[in-house]
Amino acid sequence: MKHLEQAFYAAKTAHLEQPFVPLDERRRLLTGLQRNLIDNRDRIVETLNNDFGKRSSHETLIAEVFSSAFALQYASRHLNSWSCPRRQHIPWCFQPAKAQLLPQARGVVGIISPWNYPIYLSLAPLASALAAGNRVFLKMSELTTNTAKLLIELTDSLQSDLIQIFVGDGDLGHHFAALPFDHLMFTGSTSTGIKVMKTASHHLTSITLELGGKSPVVIAADADISKIIDRISFGKLFNAGQTCIAPDYGFVHESKMDEFVRQFQQSVRRLYPSFADNPDYTAIISQNHFDRLNRWANEAKQSGCDFVTIGDQDEIHNNERIFAPVLLINPVNELSVMKEEIFGPIFPILTFTSISEVLDDINQRPHPLAIYLFSHDNDLINRFKIGTQSGALSINETLVHAGIETIPFGGVGDSGMGAYHGKTGFDTFSHLKPVFNRKRPNLNALLSPPFGKIADRIICFLLKQ
Repeated sequence: MKHLEQAFYAAKTAHLEQPFVPLDERRRLLTGLQRNLIDNRDRIVETLNNDFGKRSSHETLIAEVFSSAFALQYASRHLNSWSCPRRQHIPWCFQPAKAQLLPQARGVVGIISPWNYPIYLSLAPLASALAAGNRVFLKMSELTTNTAKLLIELTDSLQSDLIQIFVGDGDLGHHFAALPFDHLMFTGSTSTGIKVMKTASHHLTSITLELGGKSPVVIAADADISKIIDRISFGKLFNAGQTCIAPDYGFVHESKMDEFVRQFQQSVRRLYPSFADNPDYTAIISQNHFDRLNRWANEAKQSGCDFVTIGDQDEIHNNERIFAPVLLINPVNELSVMKEEIFGPIFPILTFTSISEVLDDINQRPHPLAIYLFSHDNDLINRFKIGTQSGALSINETLVHAGIETIPFGGVGDSGMGAYHGKTGFDTFSHLKPVFNRKRPNLNALLSPPFGKIADRIICFLLKQ
């Protein structure tokens, strides 16, 4: 804790001495991190596999290495245009004058990243913060300690005091959030996000929260199950469901339910012919998380809802923390899986007859991080665009939108506040300072005391506009 505080105040002093980090230095760090990721991809795969117990190498390469490298590259390539002063229009009544928005680094910023995608959810916001010219403190999860140590090594090789990484548990996280950062970003659960925001509020620290929640998937009556089922299975089971934007639960039109259940099972078996010995299927991160999923699954089974296990859970040793996918058909809302974010391969499915039922159900819950709608009915799509509120609406696809740097990523309400990725991320970690420049002659002097007839005439004229 003492080292953290000493490093923080040293960084604050360094920022005061050098408030503007040259663009060439920012670009060097961004491209250097990108190169280190690609050159060390095999080590990253091995390290994450050790931290998880078993982590799909292809999932790591796609979601950690490629996605992070792309975010770093995108920021580097657009750094010049993002950093330029942005000219602003001045209405005629305030002329003659000029104005611009000047992107300015906030200063020393903090990033708290989670365990489920420890590389990407550290480096994607780091790319935005570095591009904006900040000094960055990154706190990583103790559940992926080996990955954190590797990332420290990869950043230390760049020999820069702009990046400092810490790893630790909730106590360190609390002290980290309590520092008077110029901006703080947290990615994690809603309950922890509330605590982080409360702690940061003591210093009026501006904050970005990337949380989670229960993201629903809706399979409309016009959906062709055979053409979409693999996208739903992929979204639900990627990283064994340990994804903040994974489809958490689903709505299936009653005319499609039997077909959906049958084809979902077939799709899962096609994508994952086995589980315990399958290198493509990821383990649950810890025994506590594994036990939680077991409790929730047993609670649902005892409630009497239709319970479909895809694969034989009994053949999987608990010490491997491999959790076979489970379908729950029409579970009651009182179950834990219907009240809490699942973060695992349990998939509750509800039937519906009218899309109004679905909209009412979604709107009565906290705003989700994503809504997934499978339909080609434009009227129905528009109803979801207008009639729901969520971090994102993804139509006929799952997960993919979160990796696109030109699309802001963020939640709303219980699923978060603020956004990042690409230019949005650069702006999040910048102060867009208005710079107003009065030109001659200064006609506003006509509206200064002592007020007289000229001022009266000008005001009357303005009010008629």
